[in-house]
Formats: sequence, C-alpha cells, structure tokens
Amino acid sequence: MAAIVLNDGAALTLPGLTAFLAAQPDLSPKAWPRYVRIAADLPTTATHKVLKRELAAQGPTAGDGELWVRDPRGRRYERAG
Repeated sequence: MAAIVLNDGAALTLPGLTAFLAAQPDLSPKAWPRYVRIAADLPTTATHKVLKRELAAQGPTAGDGELWVRDPRGRRYERAG
C-alpha cells in the first residue's frame, strides 16, 4: 500500500498515477502498489516521522481520504467503494 498526502491545490487522477508509475524505468508493473490511499495527513511522531505501524494496522481502508485499488495483476486503478 502507498499512502499519499497531496500539497495544497495539487490534484492526482487515476490516469495520472498510472502514467507516472508506467514512466518509471526501474519499476515493473508487478511492483506497483495494490492499494493507494490519498489522505489529508499521515500519523506522525513528535519528531515528524511517519508511523508506518499505524498505517499497517489500519490496513487498506480509505480512512479520512480516498482509496484506489489496482486490478489484480493489472495496470489499472479504480476508486474503492
């Protein structure tokens, strides 16, 4: 799973994410994240380190944002739910 926080005013589209991942020469399609969470913010410590264990515990859920799911063995993402 990948968790993304967008900058203010930034937008990310499903085709835009797919095009970005496809343009990476060292990333094979089978290494693309199965789930992509677009979140308002990520859980952090007092020193601003991302708490990955909390993200892992939440699992593939939208939380307070949006969840995109990749087709099994595919190259296409869809909004979950």
